[in-house]
Order: sequence, then structure tokens, then C-alpha cells
Amino acid sequence: MKKYLLVALMFISVLGIGIFSSHAVNVSGDSKGITENPPYTPDPVYYMAEDEEVNYEVYKELFDQTFPTTSLFIDLPSVNYTYSGGLFEEDQPYIDEFVDDQGVVKTGLYIPETGDVTVDFDLENSGYYNVKIYYYTVEGRSAAIQRGIKINGKYPFIEARNISLSRVWMDSFNVSEERESGRNDKKPQQIEVRLWTEETLRDTRGYYHDPYHFYFDKGKNSLTLVSQREPIVIAAIELYQSETIPTYEEVLLEYQKQNLQKVNNVMVKVQAEESYQKSSPTLSPIANFSSYKIEPYEKFMVRYNTIGGENWRVAGDWISWQVEVPEDGLYLITFKALQNFNRGIASSRTLYINGRIPFEEAKRINFSYSNDWQNVTLGNDEGEPYYFYLTKGVNEI
Repeated sequence: MKKYLLVALMFISVLGIGIFSSHAVNVSGDSKGITENPPYTPDPVYYMAEDEEVNYEVYKELFDQTFPTTSLFIDLPSVNYTYSGGLFEEDQPYIDEFVDDQGVVKTGLYIPETGDVTVDFDLENSGYYNVKIYYYTVEGRSAAIQRGIKINGKYPFIEARNISLSRVWMDSFNVSEERESGRNDKKPQQIEVRLWTEETLRDTRGYYHDPYHFYFDKGKNSLTLVSQREPIVIAAIELYQSETIPTYEEVLLEYQKQNLQKVNNVMVKVQAEESYQKSSPTLSPIANFSSYKIEPYEKFMVRYNTIGGENWRVAGDWISWQVEVPEDGLYLITFKALQNFNRGIASSRTLYINGRIPFEEAKRINFSYSNDWQNVTLGNDEGEPYYFYLTKGVNEI
């Protein structure tokens, strides 16, 4: 028997939404397999744009297609910055050490919810760069962190007016740990985990698969974080080129070069309602009574046995699970899933393994419509399964 990982989930999808994140399993209600670069469709925030602004699809073709291999790391506590537009005199930026819930200590610049922060810097080479933010999710109102991005005083493209950085949430306990025979399951509270994390700026609405590229001139430049929602602590901003993601065919060749083997005769099962982390408190366990095919299932009793559903339709949301495997090797991954929202339309997810997209095709994993629960082994449209390399011990999916 081949080695499988089974995860039980419920998907209910919405056409035309897709997301990406810097870590874990990225989720969306989406059928964005129509085109690789879907046409730009405005949503309400985009109507704020000025007439001369362009969308990202146009912007990324405006300048010479130069992508410098040099990078720039801007340590915010060590550079001069300007702050303007704050609404509250008692709530001002400051530099301090911040300890996250995993004991990681870093120095960062606290930026209030209101007011804009601008940093100036010099670049060796002009061209398109990805922008990564190293940040800490300081206490706020528990909403996603949002900022606009200006380059040299102007929004480079319409979508840069509103960019989201996610917070991290966990269940207060695993459902199975508190389960009692003859009693309804208790629902865990959602607890925010304050962490130092990093995220490359990207479109969380799903119109574009890859992280944004911002064009900078050689020499002096400025970058402004425009206040939108929630305070944030930032340790650094990095201008760089994100790694090129290989195709599955290229990954298979690498497997062969490294003599990586498919491992047989072991199955590891993870109940999806017992997630590791997530981007929203709405992604809590769900009691589903639709079928005896899901577990646990018990008549006339509330059993939290799935996750997702209508709450999993928001672009930018993600869920992760920890999976412990007994040895290094190549694994198949199977989801027990229900996708019954739109007939004839696939719902898609982007898959991360230990914080990285393993290959290009994993940017869009499709789950087809069905009125019944399906065991979906991840693979291509021809039904050929994908093999994923996992290391012995705990892996994050």
C-alpha cells in the first residue's frame, strides 16, 4: 500500500476568488484555473484609485523587464524614518524589543493604526523587486493588518492601495481531547498567537498567482506604508527576488537525482478540524451532519468533525496542519473534501509544505464539484498523483 496522508475537510467555494500567503496551506473559494493571468476585475477598494493609475497587469509591463539579483535589507530600527498623519498624540511610533508567544525576541518599529511611515534608501540597480515585510502581530482589534504601499510618494498600481498582512490564530484545545461519550462536543475558543513572521507582498484577492514586483530606480528611493487598519511592529523590509518555483516535472528529476524513494505500507491520518494555525478566528471547527462518511459521526450528537465551509470563502485566508511522519520520503496527500457550492466549477487551493510551494502546479490544487464527500488525492488533471517530499518528524501543511 502506498503511503498516504489523509485530511478531512469541507470546502464550499465561491467563483472568482483566490489567495496567496507567506506560510502554511493557503485557502480560497476559487476557480481561477480559467487563465494563468486572469483579467483584472475591480472590487470596491479599487474604485478609490485615481484615473491615471493602472492595475498591476499593466504596471508590470511598464518598465524594462530587469530583475536585479542584488537585494537590500532595510533594518527599520537602524534607519531614519518620517511619520505623518497620525490622529492620536499619545499613540506614536517607537522602537523597542518585542517578545512573541514562541519566545522569539526582535527589535522593531511600532507603527500605530493611523499615520504613515516613510523610509528612504539607496539602490545599486534599477529594476523590479519583490518586497518582504518582517513583522510582529502586536495587539490590535484582531482584524487583518492592512497598509497601502507608495513608491517615491505615489501608488505604483491600483492594488497597492490595499495590501493585507495576516494574523495567526489557534484553537484553545483540540476537539478530541475534550470529547466525552454521550455529550455534545465543546467548541474551542479561537486564540490569537502573536508571532514574529515574514510575508512577501502579494495579491490576496487571487487575481495574480505570483508576489508583486515593484519597480525602483537606481539611487535614492522611498517607500511609504500608508495607514489602513491595525497597528503593526516591523523589524525590516527587504527588496529581493523571490525564488523561481520549479515545475513538477523538474521536481521529479530532482527526486531521481537525490535517489528519494516512495515509502509504502504506512498511512498517517490527521483530522482537519484539529488544525495547527489559521489566519482568521472564523476558521473554527464545524459540526457537519451530512454524512456517515465523515468521522466522528454520531446521530443526535454534536460532533465537530470538519473545518472550512462558508467561512473558508474569504480571499487571503489559510489553514495549516502539523503532520508527523515516521521517515523521510515521498508521500501522497489525500483530502476528504466536500465541494458542493457551484455545479461544474472547481474550487482551488494553493498548497505549501513547510512554508514553501513545492512546485508550480501546487499553486492551484483543484477540488471538483460533487454533492458527496470525495477522497481527493492531489494530482494533475489527468489523474496522475503528485508525490511530496516530507522529512521524518513534524511537517507543516
